[in-house]
Amino acid sequence: MNGNLYEERGEDRRIRKSKKALQEALIRLLSKKSIGEITIKELTDEADVHRGTFYHHYSDAMDLKVQTEREIAEQLTEILSSVPQSRLEQGPYPLLVRVLEYLEDNREIAKMLASWIEDGMRMAPGEMARIMERMMGSQSPTAMSR
Repeated sequence: MNGNLYEERGEDRRIRKSKKALQEALIRLLSKKSIGEITIKELTDEADVHRGTFYHHYSDAMDLKVQTEREIAEQLTEILSSVPQSRLEQGPYPLLVRVLEYLEDNREIAKMLASWIEDGMRMAPGEMARIMERMMGSQSPTAMSR
């Protein structure tokens, strides 16, 4: 796993930098308020990018949120599929180490996942587990503990 999906898509370095700055700005702002309360001005000021740059890549804040969530899901899916099934037969530890390394390297994402704000409401405790189980498929925490 190289950890940079933008490079794999062949995007220009400046585009990758702008998108990453906007995604990180969104994650920071989501720790303080709901997506409905976040303005494009706040996002672009926080990311230090021009408003036109934002609209070149995204239609609105929700579009940025959806694409950011998709990116996070792709990264986590890549992590989950990077551990061979044979290593999981002894237990979930190799997988947990990879996920924890990702969260350590992406602390803002980890904070967002921990407190997930959706339209002003915190995600119900079991909802995050259901999302992770869907992402992990047969490698779900409940399947691994059996």
